[in-house]
Amino acid sequence: MLEVKGDPVTEPLENEEMEALRNQIWDFVYRAGNPQTINSIVDDLHLSDDSVREAVHHAWFVCEGDTVAIA
Repeated sequence: MLEVKGDPVTEPLENEEMEALRNQIWDFVYRAGNPQTINSIVDDLHLSDDSVREAVHHAWFVCEGDTVAIA
């Protein structure tokens, strides 16, 4: 599993770090086999709410409310 550098709560993520975070979230949702809530992603991957929301605002994901699916 990729480890994201920096503290996404206090530091903006660099492009490479954001891509690693997106990969981690994409893998998590894929392995789950169904859409996941922001809260479940935050809790299971030990990430900040803000960093997850920023990462899933991307073409790889479809978000409805607090639910994230793979596009």
